[in-house]
Amino acid sequence: MRLCLSAALVLSAAGGLMGCGVGQSPQSIVAHKIADALPRALGPAAHYDVQVSGSALGLARGQARHVHITGQDVRVTPTVTLDTLTLDADDITFNEQTHTVQKVGKTVFAAALGQGHLSAYLAQARPNLQVTLLENSLQAALPVRFGPLQTTVAVRGTLAPTEPGSDTIGFIADRARLGLLPVPAFAVNAALEAVNPVLDLSGVKVPVAVQSADVEQGQLTLRGTAQIGALGHAP
Repeated sequence: MRLCLSAALVLSAAGGLMGCGVGQSPQSIVAHKIADALPRALGPAAHYDVQVSGSALGLARGQARHVHITGQDVRVTPTVTLDTLTLDADDITFNEQTHTVQKVGKTVFAAALGQGHLSAYLAQARPNLQVTLLENSLQAALPVRFGPLQTTVAVRGTLAPTEPGSDTIGFIADRARLGLLPVPAFAVNAALEAVNPVLDLSGVKVPVAVQSADVEQGQLTLRGTAQIGALGHAP
């Protein structure tokens, strides 16, 4: 998820304030410029909406107080499409000469995947794993081998970053339910090790650190931070 908030975009937009931007606010001009770059920066989407906060003088100098981006059906990698993506970045400063983001404050994101996009991803990345999103939980159906026995078991559980601030998401089985399954828990654990991580975001264009992965109203919601401070001008 590479955020293209380059000096070239902001400064060219700010320059247009004196001529071609008649009837438009500085914020709307910059927002349109950013939105035009998002398909190649974050990934193609059905729709992007960008809101920029900052003074006219600050925007002309390549400084924005806040940028709020929302996207629908955002394809952040060839195999991962997000139903929705929301990204907020504060205190952004651009270097006019190098066309790079010189400084950026806190950047947070929230991304949601519904059953359709999650199943499409798993069909390519984890074909032996099926994950069903319930109202506020999920269930994984996975193949398990125990001696000569090979079967499929359905396991309730949760998702979480494989490590704190990781860009991969793993399935964690509900230990209280493992004892009720027709195969030993260690066989289920071995099967889980083979299919984890369930979701891999290491291929997105901007490094992300996922802090939480929750199932809310039948959608997988990811929240965390994005590292956009070192990005330059998108080609």
